[in-house]
Amino acid sequence: MSRSPDPDERTRAAERETIAARDIRYHDVTAAGYDQMVTREFALYHAFSLDPFLDRMAVAAPGARVLDLGSGTGAVSLALAERGFSVVALDHSRAMLEIAERKAKESGLSAYLTFERGDVERLPYSDASFDGVTCQGVLHHLGALSPCLSEVARVLKPGGFLYISEPCRDATVVGMAIGQAVGIRQRARASSRQAVKPSSHEAPISADELHDHLARLGFRYEMEFLTHVPVLHRYIGDRTRLAITRTLSFPWRRSRGDIVFVQGWKAPQADRLSIVLVTWNSADDIDALLRSIGTHLGDRCDVVIVDNASTDDTLKAVSSWDGKATVVALDENRGFGVAANAGVRAAQHEALVLLNPDTFLLDDSLAGLAELAVARQAIVGPELLNADGTRQPSASAPPAGWEVALDAVLPAAIMPSRLRIRCEPWRAARRTEVGWLTGACLAGPRSLLLSLGPFDETLHLYAEDLDLGLRGRRVAIPSVYAPDVARIVHLGGRSAAQRFADAGLSLKLERRRLVVRRHFGRRRERLDFATQCIFHTTRWLAKTLLRRDAWLERTWLRAAAGGRSRR
Repeated sequence: MSRSPDPDERTRAAERETIAARDIRYHDVTAAGYDQMVTREFALYHAFSLDPFLDRMAVAAPGARVLDLGSGTGAVSLALAERGFSVVALDHSRAMLEIAERKAKESGLSAYLTFERGDVERLPYSDASFDGVTCQGVLHHLGALSPCLSEVARVLKPGGFLYISEPCRDATVVGMAIGQAVGIRQRARASSRQAVKPSSHEAPISADELHDHLARLGFRYEMEFLTHVPVLHRYIGDRTRLAITRTLSFPWRRSRGDIVFVQGWKAPQADRLSIVLVTWNSADDIDALLRSIGTHLGDRCDVVIVDNASTDDTLKAVSSWDGKATVVALDENRGFGVAANAGVRAAQHEALVLLNPDTFLLDDSLAGLAELAVARQAIVGPELLNADGTRQPSASAPPAGWEVALDAVLPAAIMPSRLRIRCEPWRAARRTEVGWLTGACLAGPRSLLLSLGPFDETLHLYAEDLDLGLRGRRVAIPSVYAPDVARIVHLGGRSAAQRFADAGLSLKLERRRLVVRRHFGRRRERLDFATQCIFHTTRWLAKTLLRRDAWLERTWLRAAAGGRSRR
């Protein structure tokens, strides 16, 4: 005997139908005015969050099939099409779609776009049929989040990307004050209007509720928040407005704001990763690393070992390991960049980690680091620890910038915490975007890394990681330091100690100057070198006065003096 529908369920369904019908009428009537009203507002959201995200996706998944939910008059759909995605733009308003289609023809992008009318809570598509889904300003029009998000999870392929942008009720104190002032003005203006338009259901969503739904549906994601001033676009230009918005948003951008952005992906059914190791006379270290991989990750990963013509027992130690390893043996030492690139090409999985052989794992957090890298489409680094548990400086500000200059003259200990993290981001406790990451451990999507090289093979040794971070920044691929996600031990300097009396400091200095000059020009390179000299001089003086070991600073300054004499 069939069970009769629950009365409460029937009531909720009827309420959703009523909301949907009212929303359709509202958007059909207001389509033209809506398009004019939101153009500059959406431009701010796109510059703040969407554009960098889509730029990364265009590199990682070129030509992907993307569903733009609630496409409206085509703001996101056109941004997708401009980057070569194949876009299905879905909206329930016929008038909205007509405007979007006209704009697509005027822009010459019609070949990339298909416009369809439909319900975001009942998607007319088969399971796992899209490589990506975007959803801007849709969820706050719905009576409940679950039906739409469940449909998104259904039609999105495992590993497919997700982008959400929605008004949020978790506003900051600044946002609430601004919203109250603007709301009074808007109510006063509305009361003076004669025409009454059909109303739309609009209720800013809860970030916590959104988080619960996304986690339940198996998404991996990050949230970012924006605090904005709605009336700014009437008085100032877009670039100034964006700068003000970023400043207002910065203190709370990971916790609260007027707009919430979600950048994420649908976790694959089988979470596996590839680990790439580059070895050269690493017999003393490789066994401990492989054993730690086997202990903490087991059969969740495949290991690719590229050996740079070692003359010790490195390959013998590798062959005695019980785990799954692919060995690529080079006939000569061709440098880290060449070997690492060969390892990335030989890897099988999209989630990929590059590890130095003089590291070892403390837990299984490396898998989470790889997940975050794929979710963010970014280069991601963990917290690196010395053998005694102290933290290593493994994340840095961009070279030749104001942060480096300030750090050279002002001790980090006396800086305010936020300023200290800008100048020395390796001190951060939570994930943060940085200028570049130390290459001892880097996670990234394999396809994204291959699009970058990943490494410049003309740099035989040192500064390959700096160069990678700078090239990534040029194409909107961020470097993210994630000490709250993963940590590993890095012994450091093992191969350098075998080759250089000064632990490679002279060559590191020379390579840094070369890379900075390539990216920024000779003037910025000289500025960066000067700030480095000041930094090491002040630290050498401080350590000498405190009777601490200043070998590193003293050796660096000698290398700098030698480099100047040769130039």
